[in-house]
Parts: sequence; C-alpha cells; structure tokens
Amino acid sequence: MKVGPSNSNTSPVKMRSRSLSGDSREERANGWDAFSQTQRKWIFVGVCVELFLGQLGFAIFAPFFPQEAASKGVSSMTLGWIFGVFQVVAVAFTPITSCMFSTVGPTKLLNISSGISGIANILFGLTWYADPGSPFTILCFATRVAGGIGVSMQMQIGYGMLPSLFEDDVSTSASVVETVIGVACIVAPILGSSLYTIAGGSQGQGYVMPFVLLGCVQCMFGLAMMLWFPTLPSGSSSKLNLGSFSRWALLPFIICILTAASIEYSAPTLQLFLSVAPFNYSVSMVGAAFAVMSILYTLLAVIVGKLDDRFEGGQAVPLMVFGLVLTGIGYIAMAPASWMQLLVPLEVGEPGLWIGLCCVSAGSALGLIPTYGNILKYAKQADASDRANATSALFNVSYGLGAFLGPTLGGMLSNYFGIAGSYSGFGAFCVGAAFLVFVLHLCSPKLAMSGYSASEPFLGRA
Repeated sequence: MKVGPSNSNTSPVKMRSRSLSGDSREERANGWDAFSQTQRKWIFVGVCVELFLGQLGFAIFAPFFPQEAASKGVSSMTLGWIFGVFQVVAVAFTPITSCMFSTVGPTKLLNISSGISGIANILFGLTWYADPGSPFTILCFATRVAGGIGVSMQMQIGYGMLPSLFEDDVSTSASVVETVIGVACIVAPILGSSLYTIAGGSQGQGYVMPFVLLGCVQCMFGLAMMLWFPTLPSGSSSKLNLGSFSRWALLPFIICILTAASIEYSAPTLQLFLSVAPFNYSVSMVGAAFAVMSILYTLLAVIVGKLDDRFEGGQAVPLMVFGLVLTGIGYIAMAPASWMQLLVPLEVGEPGLWIGLCCVSAGSALGLIPTYGNILKYAKQADASDRANATSALFNVSYGLGAFLGPTLGGMLSNYFGIAGSYSGFGAFCVGAAFLVFVLHLCSPKLAMSGYSASEPFLGRA
C-alpha cells in the first residue's frame, strides 16, 4: 500500500536528486553562497589532505607493528584490540564531534584535529622505549585513543560538508573521499615499511621513525591551515539527533558495519599469516600486499560512486550486497581452512591469496561507497546542513563500529581457530549476511517512498 500523498508521481530513484537539489537554497541561507565553486574545490582539497594524513597514521604500522608488538609480549587478541580501539574511540567521540561542528565550527575543528593526531603519532612512536608487557600495551592504547579522537573530527568534517560542496553528486564526492583514504592506505604500508627498513628495522629506530616523522608533518600542516584556511559555515543546530532518520536507514547502516569490518578484519593477522610458510614474505612484501588491496579499492571507488549517482541511488543496495558476496569469496580464497577445503577445491597458496586480496578490495568498494548517499536519502532533518551533519555522524558511527569489530574479532578468532579458520568462517558469514540483507531489501517499501523528500518521514510518524 502506498504511503504519502496520493497525487505524487515522482519516481523513487529521483527522490535523492530532488531532495539534494533543493538543498542549494538552504546552503545560501547557511553561508555557503560566499564561496565560489573554485573556492569550494580548494576547501575540499584542504580537507582531503587532512584526511590523508590522518589515515596514514591509522595504516602506516600495519606491515611491521604485529611483529614488533609480539616481541614486546603483546598477544594476538590484544593486538586486535590495539588496532580496533582507534575506531571504537572514533565512534564514541562522533556525537561530540558532531555537536562541536556547529558550536566550535569546522575550521577550528580541523586545526584541533591536526594537533591531536600529530602529537598522538609522535607519542606512539616513542612507546617503543617503554618496558615490554603492560607498560608498552597501555601506552599504545592511550596514544591510539588520542589518534582516534583526532580522526573522528576529520571524518565528521570531511563527510559533513559533502552535500554543501557537491550538491547532487553525493556518492561521487563520497567516492573521492574514499579514494583519498584509499591512496593513504596505498602509501601508508609502503611508506611505513620503507621508513622502518631505512631506520634500521628492529635493530635500530625502525619502529620510531615512521610515527615521529608523520606526526611532525601533521603538526606543521595544522599550523599552515591556521594561517590559510577560511572560516567555514556550520549547521544551525548544536544538537545531534541521530533518531531523525527513517527506520530503513538501518539497512545501509548495517551494510556499512559489515563492509567496514571486512576491510579491517585482516589488519592484525595478515602480516603474521604471510610471514610463514608457504609464503615467507618479508615486511616489504607484506606492505606490497596491503598496497595492492588499497590500489584496487581506490580505482574502483570512483567508478562505483559514479555508477551509484548515475542510477540516483536506485541500485545502491544490490551493489552493496554484491560487494559483501565478493568480499566473502575473497576471504575464503585467501586462506581456506581444512573444513572449507572439503566443500570447495581450494588450497592455501599464492594464486588463492592474490585472487582473494583482489576480491576483498573490489567487494569493499562496492559495499561501502553507496552507503553514505543511501543513508542521506533517509535523513529527516529540516535544515540541509544539519541533515548532512547527522548523515556524516551516522555514517562515521557505522563505519567506526565495523572497523572496531573487524580487527578485534579478527585477532580474537584467529587466536582460537587459527588464521585460516578465522578467514574462512568470516567469508562464509559475509555471504550469509549478504543473503539476509537482500531479503530485507526486497521487503522494504521502495515504491511507497516516492511522495516524500529526504527531509520528510518516509513511513509516517510511527
């Protein structure tokens, strides 16, 4: 049964573009009319550089930290928590950051985030001088918490300004942000492993150099932003209302959690898996594996974003579901456990590894890129800036939850079932979850939404 005004003949796939186009009048009221299209592009460049540096801090230690942490007495389970705490802090801090977006303003938040992230990275590098065991572990947790706070600010600003900066091309602009993050994830393992080797590896200052150098660059960029960056308009409300979404926003919310978890699941264990037989990869080769994953993700992110915008969000869920299936197949191919080999003719080796890495990367792009625009479609806030701010917060919360659960469960399950058993089980879970999500999608009232804009409740005021 159709819900809403009976005289509407608007196609549901056009709803997102209509609602976003209408936001341009609200942008003028919110102060964005003071910035030309060229100025907006330069603003976006500045924000992207900030995001790039922040994501370097998140991914730069992946090729060497598991091995170095093990030498400091850190278990695989604790290692997963060290990887994951970064994201759980980002989730917990997102509502605060969202409110600060309106009260403090995005420009000051960017400056603050540069200082916090830079100092946190410098201190993380200095944890190497702590005693093994609890002192080292506690200091790693503390500095990762601080880094998570800084990145949560950057992500909230980066995604919160997309509708104002790019209007209708939300998925394309989101894919640009994800491309920047992807490039950071390409550069980070290569840069980290290179600096680690140049500084003497485990016998020298290999652990310290990458973090201290990156932290100094972030602090200097923050000072440059203080001098150059203009004062940007903020939302009209200082209160964040994540409840002002249609209940069907839960669908992209859940998909985002699952996809983010799949992206980060292998982070604490892939280096350990590749450093032993049959691979016996060096730190540089592990960095190359991470880089290949990021390169493929980055290339596909823009394509998926443009494809989603071309269909005006109408095929977002099928794209995301296909991404989950591809990701699950990738994890199974990377490390088929003995019980999985009874079901499919696979074995642990380089062909399966590289096919699996490519499938996980492609599936991640398909699963993640459409989620932001799909969540925005269900936002019900009256003001365009508040709608974008709330969507950014919900997206960052969902991604952060997944990015926390991924490495945490990856480390814990690998500790109990072995890395191959953990990867195969997670791959099967992704395929099963994709099936359930698609069934829910078929039950969603897509055709009933056609009479509503994004600022109105799709399913009534239940």
